[in-house]
Amino acid sequence: MAFRASKSVHIVFPPDNRQQVIETRVFPYSAIGRLTMLFPNGNLYSGTGTLVDNWHVLTAAHNLWGKDMGGNGFATKVTFSAAQNRNNVPFGQISATRAWITEDYQTTAPPSPLLENDDVGDCTKYIWDFGLVRLSQAVQPDAGYCSFKSYDDKTLTNNNIRITGYPGDQTAGTMWTATGRVTLSNDDDLLFYNKISTYKGQSGAGLMIPDNNTFVICGIHVAGSTKLNTNFAVRLNDTNVATIKQWQSSPVIAQT
Repeated sequence: MAFRASKSVHIVFPPDNRQQVIETRVFPYSAIGRLTMLFPNGNLYSGTGTLVDNWHVLTAAHNLWGKDMGGNGFATKVTFSAAQNRNNVPFGQISATRAWITEDYQTTAPPSPLLENDDVGDCTKYIWDFGLVRLSQAVQPDAGYCSFKSYDDKTLTNNNIRITGYPGDQTAGTMWTATGRVTLSNDDDLLFYNKISTYKGQSGAGLMIPDNNTFVICGIHVAGSTKLNTNFAVRLNDTNVATIKQWQSSPVIAQT
């Protein structure tokens, strides 16, 4: 089954500062992977996610659920390939067994950004656009994983932020990365960046900030707004971090 071409809005700013990651098995790139999502309407999409332990992948909620995607909205099959490089999947392609998104996202979400939209419209409708999946088996420890944290305004705006994922305008399965500064939304729920280029397929990528010689996730990339001329992400504030940790610690449900 071919991936469906999405016209969801992401902006590549001139000059395009994205660089291909060749050594995808080097941390933190090894913890980043390509998601594939099959929805009840039969459409197959590609996105990005990041390991936050060997069993769980942090991504965008719209990679997991959409009110216009058929059925109950949840993807019927999600797979994750850490450190994928073209057709090479060094840590295997692992299916997900469970997915979490917030009730707030299901209640307030606009049409899925995976659909063919000219613009995302009201960015504030995406403040809950983050989710977590549990994998059917643990990814090999060599992949590593990233922590996630809520940062204060000054730390976020005074550091270069890195976004890495699988943009659909490049060779399929190749990983690309770019860095730049972010600005804050008025309500502090979103992060904006008009110098960091992204493209469809990077939805769900973690915004990574340097912290004690490593990289920590501080937001989840969502989409772009042509009206505002910016790409944007959900900010991982204290509430969002607590929600993700609660999902992460949920007991495994026995299969019968």
